[in-house]
Amino acid sequence: MKSSITVLMPVYDGGKYLGQAIESILNQTFAGFDLLIIDDCSSDRSVDIIRSYRDSRIRLVQNDSNMGLIGTLNKGIALATGSFIARMDQDDISMPERLRKQTEFMEAHPEVAVCGCWATDIDEDGNASGKRETPVGPQMAKDYWRPSPIIHPSAFMRTAIATKYTYDMSFIDAEDYELWLRIARDHPIDNIAEYLLHYRMNSTSITNVRRQSQLQSTYAAFRKHVMLSDLSYDEFCSLLFIDSKVHPLRRIYKSRRLLLRGRSDLRSFVADNRDYLNYWLDSRHART
Repeated sequence: MKSSITVLMPVYDGGKYLGQAIESILNQTFAGFDLLIIDDCSSDRSVDIIRSYRDSRIRLVQNDSNMGLIGTLNKGIALATGSFIARMDQDDISMPERLRKQTEFMEAHPEVAVCGCWATDIDEDGNASGKRETPVGPQMAKDYWRPSPIIHPSAFMRTAIATKYTYDMSFIDAEDYELWLRIARDHPIDNIAEYLLHYRMNSTSITNVRRQSQLQSTYAAFRKHVMLSDLSYDEFCSLLFIDSKVHPLRRIYKSRRLLLRGRSDLRSFVADNRDYLNYWLDSRHART
């Protein structure tokens, strides 16, 4: 294959799982890549672990001062040399076929700007704890706006696209979601329906530690790019989760607004809102 890949891995105090993450990339069946690791002033043994690998494909860059995740990612995009950028987190594990399959997919679909894949959730001990599936093909037209249409560490981007758009510093904790929405306004995005990543779930993850902040930032990105500016935060959450805070007729009205944008389908719209209506009625019955 003619394509080359820069695997972009930001690191900050990632020593506990870093070796597993690095080795999962070095053991890929696709050979045409470099592994760009940017250390953001770690205080643990992360840099020593990285330097212990005597592999010419590893390129270590150390930040002079702590830039945070978004700044480090944008620095990595600027330093990327491959035709594609593959995201990778310091505590996840890529399956051996990941880079090959994502490269083949992108070469077969030149219109796609970013592709992800499905993932298996693993706990802190590496045990499987669930499955993580994202929209694929036509389903993406319906669910492109749901956080997050692409699992961030599974993202495989055309470097030219990543360089043009980059991450927005205004959307901390939801920088990936905002980027996918912004790119999707101009280019198709998609996923491969295969479990090519082990996604680490741990007590220090953003989802666990800063859940409310992440939802607020996600809501801001949605309002900016999906352009339903009159959608309240509670209404947005009601579209994402089954709850009874919002009257079902109000939720149905907002769902219809999404449908009329031409990115959804009537059958799914009816099914989604039937489930919510039934839950709301059951909740009211339980309270009385």
